[in-house]
Amino acid sequence: MPLKFEVEFDDEKAGQLLAAMRTRVGAKGELHEAMGVAVADTVRQHIAKTKQSPNTGWWARVAASVTHTADFGSAVVSVPERGAALRYYGGTVKQKTGGPLLTIPTKDVPVQNGTRLAARDMGLLAFLPSRKGGNPKVAGVLVDAAERTSKTGKKYKVPLLRPAGRVRYILMTETTHNPDPSVLPTDQQIAEAARDAALDYVAAELN
Repeated sequence: MPLKFEVEFDDEKAGQLLAAMRTRVGAKGELHEAMGVAVADTVRQHIAKTKQSPNTGWWARVAASVTHTADFGSAVVSVPERGAALRYYGGTVKQKTGGPLLTIPTKDVPVQNGTRLAARDMGLLAFLPSRKGGNPKVAGVLVDAAERTSKTGKKYKVPLLRPAGRVRYILMTETTHNPDPSVLPTDQQIAEAARDAALDYVAAELN
């Protein structure tokens, strides 16, 4: 999720300072570097303070992923953690044609290394189809399962399973996510961070 930002300086003194520095630092990109650092830090702190995922630490990873690039013409701040753009912009995620269903873990799925375990790592699971008349986007659920043997006491080549526990995953054909602009600071906060950094940098260079 890259962010390009433009900052206008309507203060006369600020404009004079920037004009004085244009030829001195413009070609090196140092001014945009200072602005990029400030905005990236503002975004990082905003996410860390306002978004919490105590079970998985996902939002902490989003904050830690914030980075920036800069050159003589621009500064770009990026939030590359997978899923961050979906949270910010919203959208619909659909099952690929002929592909597996979307597997949504419930809060009863254990967390390992900051991520809820995938279904393949959860041992025996049984599929229960959704009932007619329910949400058409929900195909069914995966629940804890136990093996069931035949009446003769011999196991089938492919073990029969019986539901024996909690719902672990919800299987869906698509999921819809509402946009959440609060993932990022406001445009005003971003502009102020960039402007203040630019003025601080210019003032330091002129002293």
